[in-house]
Amino acid sequence: RFLCLSSCFVRNTGVSKSEMRESIIINYCQVIPIYYSNY
Repeated sequence: RFLCLSSCFVRNTGVSKSEMRESIIINYCQVIPIYYSNY
């Protein structure tokens, strides 16, 4: 989970902080179900 979240964070470092925060939240919501479906 944290690995995916950190990769989303790194991928969005080029945009403004407000946009990056929204992108992280969106990616986080998408990554979590995938993360748990692998187990």
